Amino acid sequence: HGYSQNLTNEGTDFWVAFPEVRDNTTAIFEINISSRTAASGTVSIAGGSGFSTPFTVTPGVVTTITIPPADAHNPFSEIIIDRAIHVTSDNPVTVYASTFHLYRSEASVCLPVPSLGSNYMVTTYPTKNISGTNWESEFVVVCGTDPCEVEIITTATTEGGVPAGTPIIVNLNPGEMYQVQTASVDGLDMTGSTVKATNGTDKFVVFNGHRWTHLQTPGCSSGTADPLYEIAYPTPSWGLEYIALLTEDQSVNLIRVTALQNATDVLVEGVLVATLDAGEYYDGTITAEATFIESTKPTCVTQ
Repeated sequence: HGYSQNLTNEGTDFWVAFPEVRDNTTAIFEINISSRTAASGTVSIAGGSGFSTPFTVTPGVVTTITIPPADAHNPFSEIIIDRAIHVTSDNPVTVYASTFHLYRSEASVCLPVPSLGSNYMVTTYPTKNISGTNWESEFVVVCGTDPCEVEIITTATTEGGVPAGTPIIVNLNPGEMYQVQTASVDGLDMTGSTVKATNGTDKFVVFNGHRWTHLQTPGCSSGTADPLYEIAYPTPSWGLEYIALLTEDQSVNLIRVTALQNATDVLVEGVLVATLDAGEYYDGTITAEATFIESTKPTCVTQ
């Protein structure tokens, strides 16, 4: 099979959002901008407080813009809000969004408008009960430069009571976003949920998230937890071969391999570890410095 892509994270027009995190009101939310050439632009939010600030970038130096928590945080499920963050520049830049507080930090690359897609599948982690509170599995859809109509089909009952497998149709205008969280039930997982343009061509962004969860590798006894935050890549960019590199100073990492189509064989270092249907996933660990992961049909590998 041959796959041709022009996916790049360098551009002049970005739409960004943060899914809900446990410490929404006290966390720091940042937009980090870098460039190979001198650039200037604006970071703005049409809704909320009307936040807007200009920026300049020196080649090789990261410029950081802090977003007010009241604008960045989104405590709503299945409600359209107009607080998407818009980054525009005169020359190509790369953008990373990050959030941190006390002992945790999360960050995601951001994709420019030309790299956005019309078809996504979510990878996240199950809703987790920690000290009597269920912290939800979630994702957020962000409208880009043009209005879009999306069909969302979740793999778990939503906070709003929509059953798994039931289509949710949402019309979004530029700057609007729509978060979907599971019902407050331990173990519900939005992994495998799909978000598609109803006309097949509208472009938008999806960010995978989790409010607060344990991600413990074997032998780790820590009871601490963290949110999750990572952009979802359009499904046409999913691949058949991946190399996962072990995180520095760690001896084991977790991976989740999500399948796009039925009857997908997943092999790790040449050994068949799972046969998955669409939306199903394989959870495993890697311990080698570099691990080769392959599949017979397109997958997304999350580390």
